[in-house]
Amino acid sequence: MEAYQNEEYHAPKRYTVEEYRSWSTEPRYELIDGAAYMMSLPTARHQDILGALLAEFRIWLRGKTCRAFSDLDVVFGKRTVVRPDIIVVCDQSKLTKGHGCHGVPDIVIEILSPGTERVDFIRKMTLYMDNSVGEYWIVDPKDQIVIIYTPNAPVRSYGMDDTIQTPILEGFSLEMNVLFSDIMPDETEDQIAVPPPIVGVP
Repeated sequence: MEAYQNEEYHAPKRYTVEEYRSWSTEPRYELIDGAAYMMSLPTARHQDILGALLAEFRIWLRGKTCRAFSDLDVVFGKRTVVRPDIIVVCDQSKLTKGHGCHGVPDIVIEILSPGTERVDFIRKMTLYMDNSVGEYWIVDPKDQIVIIYTPNAPVRSYGMDDTIQTPILEGFSLEMNVLFSDIMPDETEDQIAVPPPIVGVP
């Protein structure tokens, strides 16, 4: 996922999805249990990986029921709305309310950025597992690995010599060396600092 500018937006109240939709489009936020998290712009490397991964899904899913999306709101109840890097949704009725995905995606994918590990591995992990997301993929660009979490199942980890397969998309396969073979380096990624919390109201 894109880097957060602050760990949590420190305001005296918790927000709702309805309030979230009234905010300006920039800067961008996500809500987790009503707490607003402001997101900063992604790196070029992050977007390069996102584009390559999304292309793999869209090519394979062509003509099938499931759809892959990036930069789409996912709504969980009245106080949580997140925007994962990629989602795969097989029940298209979840997409008919006009504002993103209402309901649990079959696959959620987050690409780590500097400063997002705590949110991706703890807060979002809890959110996705508690809501029975089919699979939660964490893509680690630095170590070039993909970790897949499934509710009530062992964690799967894939390195450069591995091929990812998923029971959710029978017949789909993703070769890790192909995914990372043409990804641009980003020497500035490790130098990105997370600014201090910003106080105020969006």
